[in-house]
Amino acid sequence: IDSERCKQAIWLPFQILQAVSDPHLRSNVVVGIGDLFTHHPNHFSRDKHWTEQLFACLQDPEERVRRNALIVINRLVLKEMIKAGGSMH
Repeated sequence: IDSERCKQAIWLPFQILQAVSDPHLRSNVVVGIGDLFTHHPNHFSRDKHWTEQLFACLQDPEERVRRNALIVINRLVLKEMIKAGGSMH
């Protein structure tokens, strides 16, 4: 995905997370969001809203989604791409 397309559709995976009830799909979307954070960090670091949305996945009712969210967040924190500061409520 090129940088311009990412900027235009940055909200789309987060909307899918909220709209879809299938836990397998939500779980895969979380992994995709992690890839977007990795490949386009400038678009996500400008607005902490996206990081908060990712951390919100830790509250998902499905264990699979929470597990993938934890793995993705852990990877991003270890790469110093996001900070866990005030987002962990």
